[in-house]
Amino acid sequence: MSGTGLTIVQEVLIPYEHVRRINPSHKLQNLWAAYWGTQFATSEFWFSYAQYCTKLEELGRQLNAYAKDERSRELFLGALERLKAHFNVSYLVNNGSSIAGLDETFNIIYLSSAILPPSINRPVEPATAEAIGIQIDEMVEQLSESDIPDDVQAFLKSQLVFLRWAASNYQTIGIDGLSKAYGMVASEFMRVWGSDQSEKSAKDPWWKSARDKMKLIGEGVIWSEKLASGAEKLIGHADDVAGLFT
Repeated sequence: MSGTGLTIVQEVLIPYEHVRRINPSHKLQNLWAAYWGTQFATSEFWFSYAQYCTKLEELGRQLNAYAKDERSRELFLGALERLKAHFNVSYLVNNGSSIAGLDETFNIIYLSSAILPPSINRPVEPATAEAIGIQIDEMVEQLSESDIPDDVQAFLKSQLVFLRWAASNYQTIGIDGLSKAYGMVASEFMRVWGSDQSEKSAKDPWWKSARDKMKLIGEGVIWSEKLASGAEKLIGHADDVAGLFT
């Protein structure tokens, strides 16, 4: 089980079950957008789309790894490919809600849960996630008031939005996922800060504030890792990257 109490199979099938029961005269693009609470083709839509694609790929990886033989592997992966075919971009744009005929496919994927191991996502303390979210929100707000070029601001904001998503979804991705998200964003921050395109704005006061906040976030992630692993061993990723901000 994941932090939400759902298996990877349930995380894949529940959204599909919701979408396929809605009025079939509606385009899939609009049905998925409604499910995610946004509009088709917006940045929020594609962000949710990418996150769901990640779940599909993870399910495929686990099915390939844990299928007991080639026959069952072909059965489960074949069903997943049929499901994914109704989720690719061209299908979403051009087709109606024609996924009602996938009952057998759904049943096969549901049965695949019997061969998959339980999730081992380690938890994040709610207070830690909340504190991380506050730091990120402050960075986003202060970023718009800085003199950093608009294109650099847009990129940095997208990174912070991603990290905010990771903190908000800590119950699903666990400390391992939050650690990796922090490492990715922190590395991008350091790359942009040292790049030629931001050279003129590298001395903007926002950077110092952001570096301090990223260091605090890193320390929060590391502390959560220590708690989650019994203080015996860290993942290492967040710990190493946090050192960039000292």
